[in-house]
Amino acid sequence: MTAVKPQYAFIGVGKNNKFGHPSDITIQNLNASKVKIFRTDEMGEIVLKTNGNRIKISNKV
Repeated sequence: MTAVKPQYAFIGVGKNNKFGHPSDITIQNLNASKVKIFRTDEMGEIVLKTNGNRIKISNKV
């Protein structure tokens, strides 16, 4: 993640999926880069709103 410096990661994944996504190494890399992680398997529906200047992220369970 040295080429880009994301602030947020959105991971759309089903709970207890048979593929084991997201992988542990992916989560470790995101955490090491201090990226805020949003996962649909943990949070439900994720809503991102922006007015062009500010970002608001919320979830609907």
